[in-house]
Amino acid sequence: MNRNKTFILTLLSFFMLIACEKEIEISIKASQPKLVINGFVAADSIIDVIIASSKTVFGVDTDFVWIDDAVATLYVDGEEKEQLDTYPIELSDDFIYTYHGIPQPTVGYRTSFTKGEIEKTYMLVVTHPDFETATCETTIPIPQKIIGVSTSTEFYDYGAYSNLHLNFHLTLSDDIENKNYYRIISKSTDARWKTNSDTKDDSTGYISVVTSIGRLSSDDPILNPSETDVNDFLIESPNNYYSIFTDDLISDDTYGLVVYRNYNAWVLENNQLNTHYGEFYSYTIYLHTLSKEAYLYMQSSHAQHWYSDDYFAEPVQAYSNIENGVGIFAGYSASQITITDGEYPVDGVEYKFYQ
Repeated sequence: MNRNKTFILTLLSFFMLIACEKEIEISIKASQPKLVINGFVAADSIIDVIIASSKTVFGVDTDFVWIDDAVATLYVDGEEKEQLDTYPIELSDDFIYTYHGIPQPTVGYRTSFTKGEIEKTYMLVVTHPDFETATCETTIPIPQKIIGVSTSTEFYDYGAYSNLHLNFHLTLSDDIENKNYYRIISKSTDARWKTNSDTKDDSTGYISVVTSIGRLSSDDPILNPSETDVNDFLIESPNNYYSIFTDDLISDDTYGLVVYRNYNAWVLENNQLNTHYGEFYSYTIYLHTLSKEAYLYMQSSHAQHWYSDDYFAEPVQAYSNIENGVGIFAGYSASQITITDGEYPVDGVEYKFYQ
């Protein structure tokens, strides 16, 4: 009897839910478009930005509008320096959308003679008849350095296969008197002998040089913190996609940081360098010292993307330092160190380069 009552109550509840269903029309007002400015200012490099129009309704899939007739004026330490020139950005046929799904811009703005300098403050004023005047400012920080590096290898077994960690033991400098913001990335170049497909002759061929830029993994808490948010019960906490960190946990003027790249152990054991043909590899580790706005933008940008499909998480607003606009204009400086094996270039060897 109780079972029948339960069934009847459940059935009634179901029909009540259907009966209560109602369509509600929501009127979403279009917001006034703003200028979108994106660019990073690096030491010893020209200043290059892209300018676009923001979308009128957040979340609505509309095309990006790239602006090619704005006036962008650059000031250095409060003194007007130059107006940025426009230049066309060529679209490649095999272009792949970026990490956040934004297509490649068609036009850019850059300086003709001004390059970034350490400790200089750069302000950009962008005007256009259809938008409010937008301004943004950043300073290039003093670079902290990679002052030492050594390598080691370590095997990790994952069930049926093994991976090899190529560890980089880095010694970093840190200005403990000031808070610093960092990013660490690597560029690897792997050059291997390829037999000429026409002759099938091992004695004739070329060196295929493949260069890639990627993240480095680490178990160090400054790069891989263990804290998780309560909302991460269903969806994992965001990884450190941009490999950024601060010196909050650094208490000395130097710090030892171990980062690694993951490789298939079988490939490394059975694919050693043949220096007779001119094979080589190199690893370059870059330590970027970021301005605060660069760090906050990278941190919030990835969090926004990560939590976009998490219905239990609060929306994340990407950081912007553009007044009367949106986007990012941020400075950084860099230090690097390179480890190589083999020689380059070798006389008489043909090199073909790939990205």
